[in-house]
Amino acid sequence: MDVKLSIGLAVTLVMQISAAVWYVAQTDATIKSLESKVSELSSTMAIEDSVNLKRDVVSNSGKISNIDSDVDSLSNHLARGIGDSNDVLRRMSILETQIVFMQKQMDMVIERGK
Repeated sequence: MDVKLSIGLAVTLVMQISAAVWYVAQTDATIKSLESKVSELSSTMAIEDSVNLKRDVVSNSGKISNIDSDVDSLSNHLARGIGDSNDVLRRMSILETQIVFMQKQMDMVIERGK
């Protein structure tokens, strides 16, 4: 009975060791597979990040150009507005001078009529 027990124990031990070796081999294969997938994904993500960055730079440079042209347009409009206001002030000054001149003439006419 001792022989049967030791053969049974030896078979069980061999099966356990074989199962452990198989499990370690499968785990190693899974880890290598995952490492290669992570490497591929990292490379793909780096390429996508680069493409997205280039797209964003082009988009933002276009927006900056639009803002720059809008600022130029506003500054031109503001300069025209200041010029227009100076022109209005100049015309008002001329009108005031003409009114003062007309009042003096009317005062002279009124004094002659007295």
